[in-house]
Amino acid sequence: MRSIKKSEIVAVVKDSKIDYDCRRLGLTPLKLFKFYKRSGYPESKIHDIQTSHDLQRQGKRVIASIFTPEQLISRGSFKPAKLRNWKLVVSFGGDNHLQYIARHLGKTPILGINADPPRSEGALTQITVNQLNMAVEAMGKGNYKIEEWNRFNVKLGGQVLPFPVLCEAFFGEHQVENMSRLAIRSGDHSFLHKGSGMLVYTGAGSTGWAHAVEHITFEKTSCQMRYITMHPYIGKLSPAPDSPHAFFARGKTLSITSMNDAEGVIILDALERYAFPEGSTARIVKGPFLRLAIPQI
Repeated sequence: MRSIKKSEIVAVVKDSKIDYDCRRLGLTPLKLFKFYKRSGYPESKIHDIQTSHDLQRQGKRVIASIFTPEQLISRGSFKPAKLRNWKLVVSFGGDNHLQYIARHLGKTPILGINADPPRSEGALTQITVNQLNMAVEAMGKGNYKIEEWNRFNVKLGGQVLPFPVLCEAFFGEHQVENMSRLAIRSGDHSFLHKGSGMLVYTGAGSTGWAHAVEHITFEKTSCQMRYITMHPYIGKLSPAPDSPHAFFARGKTLSITSMNDAEGVIILDALERYAFPEGSTARIVKGPFLRLAIPQI
């Protein structure tokens, strides 16, 4: 592989919960901990938040010792334009942080670092911060491989929604007390769904939200995708559909028409929400692959 020099790498660093909450709430750390206690946080949870914060600060110091200040971007000051002209983007955080950064990437590869392995699943990350020096050395020697992870776009009406989906898209009602109603067509098969909504997900998404619905995982590089309807209503006049969940191949037709009569929504990777009003149709279309740099260490 082409070598990637250390000077060609940029790192986007996620804030800890303490840093984020202090900024969000306008509180000092001391007042924040009093806020946690007033809000009913168990002492064990507060301890975990502090421990995670300390571990992430330690990781940030390691990253700062490897890269120059110009190569470091905090999540709080992140702008997509700051990723231009770099050969590799390092994501320091958890899975959701990697999803957030990845939606702004086209051909530029990404490397995920799990900022808090004891408390973060890190299903989408590749290394820990203690392996970063070795990873950077491997990149400089061309000792890495590129994995291409499947992504899809959602086309709503005649417009493709702005960001490709790495993990999952939800279709249904915004408020859980309202029944989601969807007309679903996959190839030549069509059916109506009444229930808690629908997920469309990739191999990367099979380790997340979808895994809590059905325990099926498949490779992140797979060009297969999967849809599943959640909590379908089954009654005398509403028989169970033949295929409430199924795989479908990248490029094959999957369309979802909203029959939601309250506040239908589409939620992409738990990051972006779009209105999905009654009578509108969403289609799953090919998205750009996400390129993962996997160091050989």
